[in-house]
Amino acid sequence: MKNKKSSPFSNWRKFLYLLVIILLALAFWKFVLQNINGLNWAGWTGFGEYVSPTGEYYRAKTLWDWLQLLIVPVVIALGAWLLNKNERENERELAINRELLDRDIALNKQRQDTLESYFDRMSELLLEKELRKAKHDDEVMSIARTRTLAVLRNVDGERKGQVVRFLREANLLSLIGLDNADLSGANLENIDLSGATLKKADLTHASLNNSSLVSSNLQGAKLSYVNLTDANLRLTTLLTAIMNNANLEKTNFGEANLSGADLNYANFTNASLIGANLSGANLSNAIFIEAHLSLVKFGDANISGTNFEGAFIRESDLRKVKGITSEQLSKAKSLEKSLLPENF
Repeated sequence: MKNKKSSPFSNWRKFLYLLVIILLALAFWKFVLQNINGLNWAGWTGFGEYVSPTGEYYRAKTLWDWLQLLIVPVVIALGAWLLNKNERENERELAINRELLDRDIALNKQRQDTLESYFDRMSELLLEKELRKAKHDDEVMSIARTRTLAVLRNVDGERKGQVVRFLREANLLSLIGLDNADLSGANLENIDLSGATLKKADLTHASLNNSSLVSSNLQGAKLSYVNLTDANLRLTTLLTAIMNNANLEKTNFGEANLSGADLNYANFTNASLIGANLSGANLSNAIFIEAHLSLVKFGDANISGTNFEGAFIRESDLRKVKGITSEQLSKAKSLEKSLLPENF
Protein backbone atom coordinates (compact mmCIF):
# COMPACT_ATOMS: atom_id res chain seq x y z
CA MET A 1 0.00 0.00 0.00
CA LYS A 2 1.31 3.44 -0.90
CA ASN A 3 2.12 5.91 1.85
CA LYS A 4 -0.36 8.73 2.16
CA LYS A 5 0.96 12.11 1.06
CA SER A 6 1.14 14.58 3.94
CA SER A 7 -1.18 17.54 3.53
CA PRO A 8 -0.18 21.21 4.04
CA PHE A 9 -2.45 21.23 7.10
CA SER A 10 -0.54 18.39 8.77
CA ASN A 11 2.77 20.17 8.08
CA TRP A 12 1.46 23.37 9.68
CA ARG A 13 0.27 21.37 12.68
CA LYS A 14 3.73 19.84 13.13
CA PHE A 15 5.28 23.31 12.95
CA LEU A 16 2.90 24.67 15.60
CA TYR A 17 3.63 21.72 17.87
CA LEU A 18 7.37 22.42 17.51
CA LEU A 19 6.89 26.15 18.19
CA VAL A 20 4.88 25.47 21.35
CA ILE A 21 7.53 23.07 22.60
CA ILE A 22 10.25 25.69 21.98
CA LEU A 23 8.23 28.37 23.82
CA LEU A 24 7.64 26.09 26.78
CA ALA A 25 11.30 25.15 26.88
CA LEU A 26 12.37 28.80 26.88
CA ALA A 27 9.86 29.68 29.56
CA PHE A 28 11.03 26.78 31.72
CA TRP A 29 14.65 27.75 31.11
CA LYS A 30 14.01 31.32 32.27
CA PHE A 31 12.17 30.12 35.34
CA VAL A 32 15.04 27.81 36.31
CA LEU A 33 17.72 30.39 35.77
CA GLN A 34 15.92 33.04 37.79
CA ASN A 35 14.58 30.97 40.68
CA ILE A 36 17.02 28.20 41.56
CA ASN A 37 18.98 29.28 44.59
CA GLY A 38 22.68 29.40 44.30
CA LEU A 39 22.75 29.66 40.56
CA ASN A 40 23.70 33.00 39.10
CA TRP A 41 22.91 32.21 35.49
CA ALA A 42 20.50 35.06 34.90
CA GLY A 43 23.23 37.56 34.24
CA TRP A 44 25.24 35.79 31.59
CA THR A 45 22.16 34.45 29.86
CA GLY A 46 20.77 37.95 29.45
CA PHE A 47 17.64 37.40 31.50
CA GLY A 48 18.88 39.51 34.42
CA GLU A 49 19.33 43.24 34.75
CA TYR A 50 22.08 44.73 32.61
CA VAL A 51 24.61 47.18 34.03
CA SER A 52 26.88 49.10 31.69
CA PRO A 53 30.55 49.79 32.54
CA THR A 54 29.55 53.35 33.49
CA GLY A 55 27.05 52.08 36.03
CA GLU A 56 23.94 52.86 34.03
CA TYR A 57 21.11 50.37 33.97
CA TYR A 58 19.54 49.14 30.74
CA ARG A 59 16.40 47.01 30.23
CA ALA A 60 17.14 43.32 30.52
CA LYS A 61 16.46 40.97 27.65
CA THR A 62 12.91 39.63 27.74
CA LEU A 63 11.58 36.35 26.51
CA TRP A 64 9.99 38.17 23.57
CA ASP A 65 13.41 39.58 22.60
CA TRP A 66 14.80 36.09 22.45
CA LEU A 67 11.77 34.81 20.58
CA GLN A 68 12.16 37.54 17.97
CA LEU A 69 15.61 36.22 17.24
CA LEU A 70 14.07 32.76 16.76
CA ILE A 71 10.74 33.55 15.06
CA VAL A 72 12.00 35.81 12.26
CA PRO A 73 14.36 33.23 10.70
CA VAL A 74 11.82 30.46 11.30
CA VAL A 75 9.09 32.43 9.50
CA ILE A 76 11.45 33.24 6.63
CA ALA A 77 12.50 29.60 6.36
CA LEU A 78 8.88 28.44 6.52
CA GLY A 79 7.82 30.92 3.84
CA ALA A 80 10.64 29.81 1.57
CA TRP A 81 9.67 26.17 2.14
CA LEU A 82 6.02 26.85 1.32
CA LEU A 83 6.95 28.74 -1.84
CA ASN A 84 9.24 25.93 -2.96
CA LYS A 85 6.58 23.37 -2.14
CA ASN A 86 3.94 25.27 -4.13
CA GLU A 87 6.36 25.64 -7.06
CA ARG A 88 7.12 21.91 -7.00
CA GLU A 89 3.42 21.07 -6.96
CA ASN A 90 2.77 23.41 -9.92
CA GLU A 91 5.63 21.85 -11.85
CA ARG A 92 4.31 18.37 -11.07
CA GLU A 93 0.80 19.37 -12.23
CA LEU A 94 2.18 20.85 -15.45
CA ALA A 95 4.17 17.68 -16.07
CA ILE A 96 1.06 15.53 -15.56
CA ASN A 97 -0.97 17.74 -17.91
CA ARG A 98 1.77 17.56 -20.55
CA GLU A 99 1.88 13.80 -20.20
CA LEU A 100 -1.91 13.52 -20.58
CA LEU A 101 -1.85 15.83 -23.61
CA ASP A 102 0.95 13.84 -25.23
CA ARG A 103 -0.96 10.64 -24.53
CA ASP A 104 -4.15 12.05 -26.10
CA ILE A 105 -2.21 13.21 -29.16
CA ALA A 106 -0.58 9.79 -29.52
CA LEU A 107 -3.91 8.00 -29.08
CA ASN A 108 -5.62 10.26 -31.61
CA LYS A 109 -2.84 9.61 -34.13
CA GLN A 110 -3.07 5.87 -33.51
CA ARG A 111 -6.81 5.91 -34.12
CA GLN A 112 -6.43 7.96 -37.29
CA ASP A 113 -3.74 5.59 -38.58
CA THR A 114 -6.02 2.65 -37.81
CA LEU A 115 -8.89 4.26 -39.71
CA GLU A 116 -6.77 5.13 -42.75
CA SER A 117 -5.29 1.63 -42.80
CA TYR A 118 -8.83 0.20 -42.75
CA PHE A 119 -9.90 2.37 -45.69
CA ASP A 120 -6.80 1.31 -47.65
CA ARG A 121 -7.42 -2.40 -47.03
CA MET A 122 -11.11 -2.16 -47.86
CA SER A 123 -10.31 -0.27 -51.07
CA GLU A 124 -7.99 -3.10 -52.06
CA LEU A 125 -10.74 -5.65 -51.42
CA LEU A 126 -13.15 -3.60 -53.52
CA LEU A 127 -10.82 -3.03 -56.46
CA GLU A 128 -8.72 -6.17 -56.51
CA LYS A 129 -10.95 -8.82 -54.92
CA GLU A 130 -14.32 -7.57 -56.24
CA LEU A 131 -15.81 -7.46 -52.75
CA ARG A 132 -19.22 -6.26 -53.95
CA LYS A 133 -19.67 -9.44 -56.00
CA ALA A 134 -18.65 -11.77 -53.17
CA LYS A 135 -21.13 -14.14 -51.55
CA HIS A 136 -21.89 -14.14 -47.85
CA ASP A 137 -19.67 -17.16 -47.12
CA ASP A 138 -16.75 -16.14 -49.37
CA GLU A 139 -13.38 -15.62 -47.72
CA VAL A 140 -13.09 -12.03 -48.90
CA MET A 141 -16.42 -11.22 -47.25
CA SER A 142 -15.24 -12.80 -44.01
CA ILE A 143 -12.05 -10.73 -44.12
CA ALA A 144 -13.97 -7.53 -44.76
CA ARG A 145 -16.34 -8.19 -41.89
CA THR A 146 -13.54 -9.10 -39.47
CA ARG A 147 -11.63 -5.93 -40.31
CA THR A 148 -14.75 -3.81 -39.95
CA LEU A 149 -15.60 -5.14 -36.49
CA ALA A 150 -11.96 -4.77 -35.41
CA VAL A 151 -11.64 -1.14 -36.50
CA LEU A 152 -14.91 -0.23 -34.78
CA ARG A 153 -13.49 -1.53 -31.50
CA ASN A 154 -10.38 0.62 -31.79
CA VAL A 155 -11.59 4.05 -32.87
CA ASP A 156 -13.63 6.79 -31.23
CA GLY A 157 -17.26 7.75 -31.85
CA GLU A 158 -16.56 10.24 -34.64
CA ARG A 159 -14.46 7.74 -36.59
CA LYS A 160 -17.01 4.97 -36.01
CA GLY A 161 -19.47 7.19 -37.82
CA GLN A 162 -16.99 7.58 -40.69
CA VAL A 163 -16.66 3.79 -40.99
CA VAL A 164 -20.43 3.32 -41.19
CA ARG A 165 -20.79 6.11 -43.76
CA PHE A 166 -18.02 4.55 -45.83
CA LEU A 167 -19.83 1.20 -45.84
CA ARG A 168 -23.10 2.84 -46.82
CA GLU A 169 -21.58 4.91 -49.63
CA ALA A 170 -19.68 1.86 -50.91
CA ASN A 171 -22.92 -0.17 -50.91
CA LEU A 172 -21.38 -2.63 -48.44
CA LEU A 173 -23.62 -2.05 -45.44
CA SER A 174 -26.18 -4.69 -46.33
CA LEU A 175 -23.48 -7.13 -47.52
CA ILE A 176 -21.21 -6.99 -44.48
CA GLY A 177 -23.80 -6.20 -41.82
CA LEU A 178 -23.06 -4.79 -38.40
CA ASP A 179 -24.33 -7.53 -36.10
CA ASN A 180 -22.51 -7.41 -32.73
CA ALA A 181 -20.62 -4.30 -33.85
CA ASP A 182 -19.24 -1.88 -31.28
CA LEU A 183 -20.88 1.41 -32.20
CA SER A 184 -20.97 2.83 -28.69
CA GLY A 185 -20.75 6.62 -28.76
CA ALA A 186 -20.83 6.64 -32.56
CA ASN A 187 -21.82 9.84 -34.36
CA LEU A 188 -24.50 8.62 -36.78
CA GLU A 189 -26.56 11.78 -37.08
CA ASN A 190 -28.51 12.41 -40.30
CA ILE A 191 -27.58 9.03 -41.77
CA ASP A 192 -29.77 6.63 -43.73
CA LEU A 193 -29.42 3.12 -42.29
CA SER A 194 -32.70 1.82 -43.69
CA GLY A 195 -32.70 -1.96 -43.94
CA ALA A 196 -29.43 -2.30 -42.02
CA THR A 197 -28.72 -5.36 -39.90
CA LEU A 198 -27.57 -4.35 -36.42
CA LYS A 199 -28.59 -7.32 -34.29
CA LYS A 200 -26.99 -7.20 -30.82
CA ALA A 201 -24.92 -4.19 -31.84
CA ASP A 202 -23.72 -1.88 -29.06
CA LEU A 203 -25.09 1.62 -29.70
CA THR A 204 -24.83 2.85 -26.11
CA HIS A 205 -24.58 6.67 -25.99
CA ALA A 206 -24.63 6.79 -29.80
CA SER A 207 -26.09 9.84 -31.55
CA LEU A 208 -28.67 8.92 -34.20
CA ASN A 209 -30.86 11.99 -34.17
CA ASN A 210 -32.62 12.73 -37.45
CA SER A 211 -31.41 9.40 -38.87
CA SER A 212 -33.44 6.78 -40.75
CA LEU A 213 -33.56 3.16 -39.60
CA VAL A 214 -36.69 2.15 -41.50
CA SER A 215 -37.10 -1.64 -41.62
CA SER A 216 -33.74 -2.14 -39.88
CA ASN A 217 -33.07 -5.10 -37.60
CA LEU A 218 -31.93 -4.03 -34.13
CA GLN A 219 -33.02 -7.15 -32.28
CA GLY A 220 -31.23 -7.43 -28.95
CA ALA A 221 -29.24 -4.26 -29.61
CA LYS A 222 -27.90 -2.12 -26.76
CA LEU A 223 -29.33 1.37 -27.08
CA SER A 224 -29.01 2.72 -23.54
CA TYR A 225 -28.75 6.52 -23.45
CA VAL A 226 -28.93 6.65 -27.25
CA ASN A 227 -30.13 9.86 -28.90
CA LEU A 228 -32.81 9.10 -31.52
CA THR A 229 -34.52 12.47 -31.59
CA ASP A 230 -36.53 13.00 -34.78
CA ALA A 231 -35.35 9.62 -36.12
CA ASN A 232 -37.47 7.35 -38.30
CA LEU A 233 -37.72 3.78 -36.99
CA ARG A 234 -40.86 2.79 -38.83
CA LEU A 235 -41.20 -1.01 -39.24
CA THR A 236 -37.94 -1.46 -37.32
CA THR A 237 -37.36 -4.64 -35.30
CA LEU A 238 -36.31 -3.80 -31.73
CA LEU A 239 -37.27 -7.10 -30.15
CA THR A 240 -35.67 -7.41 -26.66
CA ALA A 241 -33.53 -4.33 -27.32
CA ILE A 242 -32.10 -2.49 -24.30
CA MET A 243 -33.20 1.14 -24.55
CA ASN A 244 -33.27 2.41 -20.97
CA ASN A 245 -32.79 6.19 -20.60
CA ALA A 246 -32.93 6.60 -24.39
CA ASN A 247 -33.92 9.98 -25.84
CA LEU A 248 -36.73 9.18 -28.29
CA GLU A 249 -38.41 12.56 -28.61
CA LYS A 250 -40.42 13.01 -31.82
CA THR A 251 -39.23 9.60 -33.04
CA ASN A 252 -41.41 7.62 -35.43
CA PHE A 253 -41.96 4.03 -34.24
CA GLY A 254 -44.88 3.34 -36.57
CA GLU A 255 -45.54 -0.43 -36.66
CA ALA A 256 -42.18 -1.10 -35.03
CA ASN A 257 -41.69 -4.27 -32.99
CA LEU A 258 -40.57 -3.33 -29.47
CA SER A 259 -41.77 -6.54 -27.87
CA GLY A 260 -39.79 -7.42 -24.75
CA ALA A 261 -37.64 -4.30 -25.03
CA ASP A 262 -36.27 -2.59 -21.91
CA LEU A 263 -37.52 1.00 -22.14
CA ASN A 264 -37.10 1.97 -18.51
CA TYR A 265 -36.92 5.78 -18.18
CA ALA A 266 -37.00 6.19 -21.99
CA ASN A 267 -38.28 9.56 -23.21
CA PHE A 268 -41.03 9.23 -25.87
CA THR A 269 -42.19 12.84 -25.67
CA ASN A 270 -44.15 13.70 -28.87
CA ALA A 271 -43.13 10.35 -30.36
CA SER A 272 -45.39 8.39 -32.73
CA LEU A 273 -45.99 4.71 -31.94
CA ILE A 274 -49.00 4.10 -34.14
CA GLY A 275 -49.46 0.36 -34.60
CA ALA A 276 -46.32 -0.47 -32.56
CA ASN A 277 -45.94 -3.73 -30.64
CA LEU A 278 -45.01 -3.16 -26.98
CA SER A 279 -46.02 -6.57 -25.65
CA GLY A 280 -43.89 -7.59 -22.69
CA ALA A 281 -41.86 -4.41 -22.83
CA ASN A 282 -40.58 -2.72 -19.68
CA LEU A 283 -42.05 0.78 -19.84
CA SER A 284 -41.63 1.58 -16.15
CA ASN A 285 -40.97 5.28 -15.56
CA ALA A 286 -40.98 5.95 -19.31
CA ILE A 287 -42.25 9.35 -20.53
CA PHE A 288 -45.02 9.44 -23.15
CA ILE A 289 -45.96 13.11 -22.85
CA GLU A 290 -48.18 14.01 -25.83
CA ALA A 291 -47.12 10.80 -27.60
CA HIS A 292 -49.38 9.14 -30.18
CA LEU A 293 -50.20 5.57 -29.13
CA SER A 294 -53.03 4.60 -31.46
CA LEU A 295 -53.52 0.90 -32.27
CA VAL A 296 -50.65 -0.06 -29.94
CA LYS A 297 -50.32 -3.65 -28.72
CA PHE A 298 -49.44 -3.25 -25.05
CA GLY A 299 -50.00 -6.89 -24.11
CA ASP A 300 -48.52 -7.51 -20.64
CA ALA A 301 -46.13 -4.56 -20.73
CA ASN A 302 -44.99 -3.07 -17.41
CA ILE A 303 -46.17 0.56 -17.23
CA SER A 304 -45.61 1.24 -13.52
CA GLY A 305 -44.69 4.90 -13.07
CA THR A 306 -45.14 5.62 -16.78
CA ASN A 307 -46.09 9.21 -17.62
CA PHE A 308 -48.99 9.43 -20.12
CA GLU A 309 -49.64 13.14 -19.65
CA GLY A 310 -51.34 14.52 -22.76
CA ALA A 311 -50.86 11.22 -24.63
CA PHE A 312 -53.28 10.03 -27.32
CA ILE A 313 -54.06 6.38 -26.52
CA ARG A 314 -56.63 5.35 -29.09
CA GLU A 315 -57.94 1.90 -30.02
CA SER A 316 -55.25 0.25 -27.88
CA ASP A 317 -55.59 -2.79 -25.61
CA LEU A 318 -54.54 -2.06 -22.01
CA ARG A 319 -56.36 -4.93 -20.34
CA LYS A 320 -53.28 -7.00 -19.45
CA VAL A 321 -50.71 -4.31 -18.69
CA LYS A 322 -48.89 -4.39 -15.36
CA GLY A 323 -48.62 -1.54 -12.87
CA ILE A 324 -51.43 0.53 -14.36
CA THR A 325 -53.24 3.12 -12.19
CA SER A 326 -56.29 5.28 -12.77
CA GLU A 327 -54.17 8.36 -12.06
CA GLN A 328 -51.87 7.52 -14.98
CA LEU A 329 -54.73 7.16 -17.46
CA SER A 330 -56.52 10.25 -16.17
CA LYS A 331 -53.64 12.37 -17.47
CA ALA A 332 -53.96 11.01 -21.01
CA LYS A 333 -55.42 13.36 -23.62
CA SER A 334 -57.53 10.63 -25.14
CA LEU A 335 -58.45 6.99 -24.45
CA GLU A 336 -60.85 6.79 -27.35
CA LYS A 337 -61.98 3.21 -28.11
CA SER A 338 -59.16 1.75 -25.97
CA LEU A 339 -59.76 -1.41 -23.92
CA LEU A 340 -59.12 -0.86 -20.20
CA PRO A 341 -58.83 -3.31 -17.25
CA GLU A 342 -62.13 -4.40 -15.67
CA ASN A 343 -61.68 -2.33 -12.50
CA PHE A 344 -61.38 0.96 -14.45
